[in-house]
Amino acid sequence: MRKLAVALGAALCLTLVALPATDATAAKPKKRQFVVSATFSAPATPVVGQRVSVKGRVPGAARTRVRVELRLGSGKWQRAATVRTDRRGRYRGAVRLTRTGPTALRVVKTRSRTHRAGVSRAVSIRVWKWIDLTTTPYFAHGGHFVDQDAVIGGARYARAFQGQVDSVVLVNLAGRCSRLELASGIRDADVGLLQPGAEAEVQVFRLDAQAAQLGAPATVRAPHGPARGLGVDVTGAHAAMLIAQLDASLVPGAASVPRAVIANPRALCSVDRLPAVTDRQVQQVA
Repeated sequence: MRKLAVALGAALCLTLVALPATDATAAKPKKRQFVVSATFSAPATPVVGQRVSVKGRVPGAARTRVRVELRLGSGKWQRAATVRTDRRGRYRGAVRLTRTGPTALRVVKTRSRTHRAGVSRAVSIRVWKWIDLTTTPYFAHGGHFVDQDAVIGGARYARAFQGQVDSVVLVNLAGRCSRLELASGIRDADVGLLQPGAEAEVQVFRLDAQAAQLGAPATVRAPHGPARGLGVDVTGAHAAMLIAQLDASLVPGAASVPRAVIANPRALCSVDRLPAVTDRQVQQVA
């Protein structure tokens, strides 16, 4: 009887030892994670409306979808595009930029039956926007300005400041713009009102918050004929003052007064819209 008890005890021990090898709840092999590579190609100065292209590869993810995501500032990641991989896991696509400011981009491959989700490294860019200065809350002095088109040298300029000679326009750049562009010229409608040798002139002064006085302006002069363009670096400037002039004499008996023109004025800025001109800025140029 004692031998039987010992035998049963040995069998029980052997059974208990063998259980882990046949346990249905044993740990399963851990899934591998998708490795996502992504190369983004953006213009040197990305502008709203342009596209950023992306290409890369996800090994083990043939003929499936990957997601291109975008994050504005410190906001949440959002889907910007979905592209398909080929039989080798390669993909190619593009994302259109719609907002200004700091922007991050990445590519995500969601999980599958055999892999965990994978995410590429994020890249960061700053997106800019060309802002039409005739649509901003500007301050005008010395003449009445109308936001309408102007024809100069046979070319039509859709947006323009137009007013009396020595007219001034002040715009608040808020330190958020890097470049200001415009064109100057004599309107075709005014050619018959001016003596020969007439020239149109536009001066651009940048205003810095700490500056006690204005510096030298950037200037463009144009006789009758094609308009001439001007580009000004306004990086860090908190405002810009534009002065339009006509260096000319009227013909005797001129039936109307010619207009000074600032054609297609625009600024490249890192915000979607510019604020109104402040009283302090007006006082600085008074």
